[in-house]
Amino acid sequence: MAGALFYALYAYAVYLVGAPFTVLVFAYVALVILSASTLIGIVASIDSAEVRHHLAGTPVRSVGDALIVIAILAYAGPDSCRAQRAHKPCERGRDAWAVGR
Repeated sequence: MAGALFYALYAYAVYLVGAPFTVLVFAYVALVILSASTLIGIVASIDSAEVRHHLAGTPVRSVGDALIVIAILAYAGPDSCRAQRAHKPCERGRDAWAVGR
């Protein structure tokens, strides 16, 4: 539920800033306000002691190492197309993640 609310907030906040003024702007405003207020209520109701107790056995070091590896691979991924296509430089962010090219 919280994921869908965050997605609605994230997606429709862009329409508030960049979309031209139409009848749908009122719907965007309503979605953003309702999503934001509900998310604030959900975050405020989280019991931090219960979360801490639930995550007590988590292997923090392994999770941190995995996130660092993922970050390095995500950063190095777009640059790997230079090694694949030495004759034609790729444009960063344009087709570096395109599948099947």
